[in-house]
Amino acid sequence: MQKGSFLIFFGFVLIGMIGFVSAQYYGGYGYGSFGYFNLDDSTVLLGIIFLVSFGLLYYPLSRFFRDNTIIAAVITFALSFGITWWVYRSGITYDLYFYNLFSFLPSDFLATILPLVFLALVALMIWKLKFSRTLLIIGGFLVILSLTEFVVDGKGIM
Repeated sequence: MQKGSFLIFFGFVLIGMIGFVSAQYYGGYGYGSFGYFNLDDSTVLLGIIFLVSFGLLYYPLSRFFRDNTIIAAVITFALSFGITWWVYRSGITYDLYFYNLFSFLPSDFLATILPLVFLALVALMIWKLKFSRTLLIIGGFLVILSLTEFVVDGKGIM
């Protein structure tokens, strides 16, 4: 596909997405009201448990089934799904472990250190990727961030 035809296709995709993002109020504005980002904490943590268990199990099983990696993927998916289901049904309070993760730090520490870490990452990206690619990555991150409720509802991230 040529570059011009890709840009035209991408333009039509963006025009087609206009119906999803609107100013109509159905419990919130933007994509947050559409249901993509209305996940509770336990659902996100269960997804992380699934992905981590899938990653940890796939590597040894793909080594064991060298000839057929599809069998390793299917077995790994079944085991990861079973582990996630077991964690959900067992009643383990897995979501409480992350609430006080940084409770040992002073309250102003994260508000002070996070901008400094961000500036260090931007400087490293400029050094490694050059200035134009860094701006492209930061712009893409801001576009993705604008699809969430953090920017639309004004929760102070920007």
